[in-house]
Amino acid sequence: MDTSNARHSTSSLSFVQDLTNLFTDSKGSNRNASTASIYSLEKNEKGRTRQQQQQQQQGEQKQGESVEKTQKVDQPQQPSSSSSQLTDILVEKLLSMAIPPATEVGAETLQGRIQAGKSRPALSVQTMSKNFIQMNSRLSAPFEFIDNVIRFFSWDQPSLTLTVLMLYTHVVLNPLILLGVPFFFMLIYVMAPAYALAHKPGFNPNLGKNNPIVASGPPLMAVEPPQPASEFSKEFILNLTDLQNHMVLYTMAWDFCVKWMSKFAFFKHETVSAAFFLGLLTMGVSALAFGDVIVHYIPFKLILLLCGWGFTIIFHPYFYDTVFNWVYSEDTRYYFLGKTNRIEDAIDRNLNYQEPQEQREVEIFEVHEFNKELKEWQLVCYLDTDFTAMTPERLNLHETGTSSFGAMSKNEIRPPKDWGFVTSDDWRIDLSPEQWVKMHCVSYFVRIDNETKWVYDIADETNQFQPKFRRRRWTRIVTRCSTLSQHNESNNSTNNNEEVLTTNEFIL
Repeated sequence: MDTSNARHSTSSLSFVQDLTNLFTDSKGSNRNASTASIYSLEKNEKGRTRQQQQQQQQGEQKQGESVEKTQKVDQPQQPSSSSSQLTDILVEKLLSMAIPPATEVGAETLQGRIQAGKSRPALSVQTMSKNFIQMNSRLSAPFEFIDNVIRFFSWDQPSLTLTVLMLYTHVVLNPLILLGVPFFFMLIYVMAPAYALAHKPGFNPNLGKNNPIVASGPPLMAVEPPQPASEFSKEFILNLTDLQNHMVLYTMAWDFCVKWMSKFAFFKHETVSAAFFLGLLTMGVSALAFGDVIVHYIPFKLILLLCGWGFTIIFHPYFYDTVFNWVYSEDTRYYFLGKTNRIEDAIDRNLNYQEPQEQREVEIFEVHEFNKELKEWQLVCYLDTDFTAMTPERLNLHETGTSSFGAMSKNEIRPPKDWGFVTSDDWRIDLSPEQWVKMHCVSYFVRIDNETKWVYDIADETNQFQPKFRRRRWTRIVTRCSTLSQHNESNNSTNNNEEVLTTNEFIL
């Protein structure tokens, strides 16, 4: 499935690129045509000048003719204003048709995103390029932050790493410091550098370059707010490079989360997922009900300090190779694999509960019509409704006729979608018509024959005291089936080219 989607996306994008190149070539040809027309204009002007010098008497007439020809040639072919719009429409249509969703859940999610995206601009190559350039010119700050985080964990400057760890320890021991962090961040990293830029400090050999003394008095330089990086600047190119390389961080994080949660969160192994579900539910309810009591017995500060210092020390060059060689070794993998297998076996032994398949009852109605000429009841069809006076089929009977709906045999009836008939069970006549008449609320329109179990229309003056239709109810048990089996069954029914009736009502 993934391979087919990749092929579809590759072919679609290549076709879009070909279309874009086609429009680009057409614009280039238009520019060449306009250049050729200007060249021919100049050539005609020179020829006209020579003719005026040689033939003065016929100059005016020939000059008028040449001007008309020049005006025709001078009109360059304008490129179509709708070419860009056509490109955008083609891109949107091709992507919607050529890249199908991988799963049914993915299809439902895409439908929700499509509905939410109707209030936004449509897909456009020009808008995408413009927005990407604007975003990339403003990505310096997040990339600088990522570089500082990498520098911190790599211990390039041990003094920096130890200083941050000490600040982290101080914040953990006294969490109220976090209230002042946003204000000091604004003062130290935004306003102080701006003031130092306006009042350029001088160099003091006693204090060094890391302890400058700003100049007193009025500002020495004009300060401007930060501007986006130019498209031709080195900063813009560096942002492009960092964006290319740091995309891998998100990819790795996404793959890790999916791989980790797939072991228990997506019900691939229902017993294990059920155990984790019960455990998470128990912990969540306990946290809400007894959180104010439990919180006093959990050493959160000690845990945060050990995790922060331990995680940072692991990345020290002295420990890095040793720790990660042990983590990625085969012995470690087999060790934890054995542990997880034993846990799964214990869960299977204690929670080995096989839930029975869900079963429900479906109903159909055998409808007969009274033939006045033959004086007998004749089968009309099998329906999934009772065909009483207020049903849609009965109200539209004069327009559609009885041949446009229903099935003529019970063998043509198919179960509802994602359900299948129980093979050991067959259609059964309902011998208690009073119950379904009461349940369908049609007591005022029908008359029950308790001996034959048929339910007749009310006999009155409108039908000359002779009921026109009668019906009786059939039921059968259906059970849930897999999507694969339902798909195969639908394919078989399609290949047989049978006109089938699908039941759509459940009776619990």
